[in-house]
Amino acid sequence: VRSYEMGVLFDKINPEKIAESLNSMISDRKGLLNYKKNGRKASITSFFWEKQFANYPWKPL
Repeated sequence: VRSYEMGVLFDKINPEKIAESLNSMISDRKGLLNYKKNGRKASITSFFWEKQFANYPWKPL
C-alpha cells in the first residue's frame, strides 16, 4: 500500500482513527483517483499471476 501509494493503512484497534482516515479519503476526490490509478498500475506491473508465481517450481492451474 505504501510503496505503491494506493491507499492508507489503519490502526486496527482504533475505530476513531479508522473513521478519520476514511473520512479524509472520501473528502479527497483527487487523492482517491490517484490511489485508483496507482492501484491499477501496480496490478498490471507487479501483482499479476505469472509474476507472483514465477519462482515456484510448479505451474498454477
